[in-house]
Amino acid sequence: MSDRRFSQLYRQRFGVLDPRAVAAKYDGMILVAWEGYLDKEKTKPKFSHRHLIAEWLRRHGFECEELPPITRKKKGL
Repeated sequence: MSDRRFSQLYRQRFGVLDPRAVAAKYDGMILVAWEGYLDKEKTKPKFSHRHLIAEWLRRHGFECEELPPITRKKKGL
């Protein structure tokens, strides 16, 4: 499924939600997603449903911040 079609379908779900209730319920929480962070060219964030949620909340006046990934150093054997 294309990112565009996924976005259309996913945004339809927001129609039944109250953004104030969602923001209050998850205040201070973090949404974690496993899509990875950067695109293949490492130039911009990879498409993720978390961007759609953040866009929706911002449109209703709530702040959302994208945190950079935490990198872990691999331990040698």
